[in-house]
Amino acid sequence: MRLGVTITSDRFGSYATGLLAAASARGWECRCFLTHTGTRVLRYKPFCDLVESGRVSTTVCELSWERFEGGALPPSVIMGGQYQNAELVHQCDKVVAF
Repeated sequence: MRLGVTITSDRFGSYATGLLAAASARGWECRCFLTHTGTRVLRYKPFCDLVESGRVSTTVCELSWERFEGGALPPSVIMGGQYQNAELVHQCDKVVAF
C-alpha cells in the first residue's frame, strides 16, 4: 500500500505525523508533500524525526518554502513543485490532504 499525504497547513502537523507513523509501522510506503503553511511542519520535531528516519519520502513546494519558511532544508527533504504533488496523487493508492 502506498499512502500519500499532502499537508497544506501547519495546524495539522501532529495529525499527519500520527497517520504517517502508523502507516509506516504497518510497512506501507509513505510519501508526503508540503505546501502553503504546511511547510512549517518542518519545525515540528516528531515530523522531522519521522522524515529523517527514512520512513517517509517528503517533498516541499519551492514557492511555498520561499514564501513561508526559507533557509536550508533538512537533508532528506526534496525541493520540488506542484508537479511532485501531482505525481504523489497519481502514484499512491490512497491520498489524504490536511
